[in-house]
Amino acid sequence: MTTPVVIAAWVMVFVLSIACILVYVHRVNTQRYLDEEAASFAQQRQIEDNAAATAAKKLVDADDYAKMHPTDIVGIVDRYEKIAEFYFTTAAGRSAQEEAKKWRMKLRKR
Repeated sequence: MTTPVVIAAWVMVFVLSIACILVYVHRVNTQRYLDEEAASFAQQRQIEDNAAATAAKKLVDADDYAKMHPTDIVGIVDRYEKIAEFYFTTAAGRSAQEEAKKWRMKLRKR
């Protein structure tokens, strides 16, 4: 029963078993990596959404301050610049930067 054909068959079974195990491990690791990437992406998106919401609130507060204290140009510019500096990647941060420029121009005209 130890003919070369039987030995070759057992070698093939062994090689195929090892190949199946390697494919399974690779799939499990790939899926784990994809799950971690998805979780990381979701977490990053939540952080960005929270930052955008906070920046929008701070921009409204700065706008309110500008309406209530139109003569305090330095204070207004400072508020807008802080928002623009800290939240520069958000739409509110870019709006704050534009507002700071506008108010800075008023300061220079004085």
